[in-house]
Amino acid sequence: MSNIELPKYIGRPPQVGALKIAKVERHADGCATITPVENGYAPFRVYGNFVYTNRPKAGGYYVVNEDAFPFYLSADEFEKYYSKRETD
Repeated sequence: MSNIELPKYIGRPPQVGALKIAKVERHADGCATITPVENGYAPFRVYGNFVYTNRPKAGGYYVVNEDAFPFYLSADEFEKYYSKRETD
């Protein structure tokens, strides 16, 4: 998922990229495949470390900060702090 441009949101921290999660399919090796809600984004695999630490769920957000660090936020938390950035 490292070279894909995500939709931008502003909030705290100042800007993040994020995708709303439609589905999380867990695998026997601890990894998972996340299917985004947004059109134009293919399902992508996340490492077991991400799954164990973040416990992503459908309806929440896969978020990447400006340092390229991925994390998960529930919809309530994400929508409380972030809003979609208007395109230039």
